Amino acid sequence: MGISKQGVISMNGSPNPNLLPHTDTRAYGLGYMTTYSGTREIDNTVLFNGKPTIKIKPSSSKTGSGARNTYNDSVTLVNGKTYCYSLWILSTDSDTWESQSLGHYQTATSSALHNRNNQNFIIKTVPTNTWTYVAQTFTTTADCKFYSYHIYFANTSQTIWISDVKLEEGNVPTLWIPNINDDIYVGSSGFIENNDICKIQKQGYIQSPEFIEI
Repeated sequence: MGISKQGVISMNGSPNPNLLPHTDTRAYGLGYMTTYSGTREIDNTVLFNGKPTIKIKPSSSKTGSGARNTYNDSVTLVNGKTYCYSLWILSTDSDTWESQSLGHYQTATSSALHNRNNQNFIIKTVPTNTWTYVAQTFTTTADCKFYSYHIYFANTSQTIWISDVKLEEGNVPTLWIPNINDDIYVGSSGFIENNDICKIQKQGYIQSPEFIEI
């Protein structure tokens, strides 16, 4: 496995807050992800930056219901705001990070789907067996909920692994950090609660420059 240098992560200033809770697999395992199609599991053999990854396979269908997630800890998005959704991904098949492929996600109200426009897929190519940073921005058209993932696979035998999932305000992706209300994983010494940027940096949450391409 390689590391793709396609990243466009901003390293200027502090990372923006992560709106998604429970994205650190060391502290929360599958965390915010539940599923009603496809399969997902924690993979302790495929690590990213020392963290177990989330392994996802499609159901019998590669599209639509390929692998869909229901979001228990729903994040509410505000009408008219721009958001950035990003993560690191590894795929057994060459693919793309676009609306009808691995980059498909959902914004929804109780009565309507796709409450967004101005989608911009910043990184679109996902090479085979290469950790690749992908990101996209969008602007909401209603107060709505964010649901990730809603993946369209290339085929039913495809497997992907993901890490460092982040949703943030703005149109430039910044480094992954946990949600401000999450516990921080610190190994054998247990957890630190109610984290802040200083504590995160001390515990090595900021990705090392070898993973970053400005």
